[in-house]
Amino acid sequence: MVTAALGEACRFSPSAEGEIPAHARRVWRVQAFDAKTSWPGYPGSLSYIPEIELEHTPAGWTLRVTLGSRNTIDGLGQHLARLGQMAPCKAAEPWPIPDKGVVHQPQESRWLELVAQAQQAIEEGSIQKVVLARQSTLSFQRAPNLWALFRRWSDEALNCYRFVFEPAPGKGFISLSPERLMQRSGDQLLTEALAGTAPRPDQAQQSRDASRELLGDEKNRHEHKLVIDDIRHKLESIGIRVNQRCETSVLQQRGIQHLHQLIQGHANPMPADSRISHTLHPTAAIGGLPANAAREFLSQREEINRGWFAGYCGYLAPGGAEFAVTIRSAQLSGNELRLFAGAGIVAQSEPLSEWAELDQKIALPLSLCVSGEEHVSRHTSLS
Repeated sequence: MVTAALGEACRFSPSAEGEIPAHARRVWRVQAFDAKTSWPGYPGSLSYIPEIELEHTPAGWTLRVTLGSRNTIDGLGQHLARLGQMAPCKAAEPWPIPDKGVVHQPQESRWLELVAQAQQAIEEGSIQKVVLARQSTLSFQRAPNLWALFRRWSDEALNCYRFVFEPAPGKGFISLSPERLMQRSGDQLLTEALAGTAPRPDQAQQSRDASRELLGDEKNRHEHKLVIDDIRHKLESIGIRVNQRCETSVLQQRGIQHLHQLIQGHANPMPADSRISHTLHPTAAIGGLPANAAREFLSQREEINRGWFAGYCGYLAPGGAEFAVTIRSAQLSGNELRLFAGAGIVAQSEPLSEWAELDQKIALPLSLCVSGEEHVSRHTSLS
C-alpha cells in the first residue's frame, strides 16, 4: 500500500480507550522519540485525519476527501494541486552542490568518550545497553528538493517502509525504515526485533558469507537477544501472550544487514493500539535497557535533539494498526540536510567499529547527495 496524505481535516489526541472517531476510516500518527523535546514545527505527538488521501493498492487507486469544520473548497483545490509534486519527475533536476563536507555531531573524539561512559555504566550495572545517536549535517549552495531526494533514496532502498512529511515548503522529514514497531490485525499482533548490524558486500557469495558471520557473532547475538527479551517482557506486561517466536534471520539492505526476528502475539481482548505502541516504544533497539535508566543516561549526555528520529509513524484503523520506527531518516531545513543514525552500545562493543556502523547507516543517502561519494554499491546482489 502507498498513500499520500495532504492537509488536515481533524487533529486530536486519542485516549487509550477511544482510539479513533467512529466515522474515521484511518487516523495517521507520528510520535517523536521524546514527545517533550521535538523539533520546532514538528509536534511531539501528532494524530490526525487528512483532508485528502490518495491510496494505491494492487486493486487500483482510491481518492478520499474529508472536510473538517475549518476546511474550504479553495483549500481542497490547493491540496489536490500538490499531488502533482509527489509524482516522479520526467527529467531529474540537477542536485545542488554541498558547500562543505559532512559535519558530525558529536564528533568522533566525543563519540569515543560517550562509548567509554556507556560501557562504564554497563560495567557498574546501571544499564545493559544504550543506543547513542549521531547527526550528520550537509549544507548546500541552494535548497535541495525534498521530493527529489525522497524519490532517489526510495528507488535505491531495499526492504523498508517509506515515509515523508512536509510541514512547510523547504522543510521536511524522510524515513526509509527497515523496522516495524507493531502491526495489529484483530486479536493478532506482529512486531520484530531488529538489532545487530554488519556491512553487506555487493558480491553474492561475499554477502552470504557476511550473513553467516553476522548470525554467529557473539556481540551482535547478545545485543539482539536484549531487544527480543525487552519486547517480550513489554508485551506480556499488558496481557499480550507471545507465541513461539520465529528463527533469527538476516534482513538485508543496501550495503548493510541486520539480525532480525519476527515476534507474534495475541490477546482477547487486545489492548488498545495506543497502549501497545506506547508500551513498546522506545524498544531496546533505539533507546536502551532498562528503558528508564537508558533514557536518563541519554538525557544527561546526548548532545543532539532526536526529534522525529527514532520515533514512530503509521496509522490506526478500526480493524488494525501499523507503525514503523523512524530510523534511516533525514531532516531537511532550507539549505541544510541532517542525516541521523544510532548504534547500540553493549559491553563487547568496539568504539571505532560502532563509529563505522554509523557511517554505514547513512552511506546510501550520503552517496545520493555528494558527488563521488560511493559509500555503498548501487547494484547490490540479492541472491
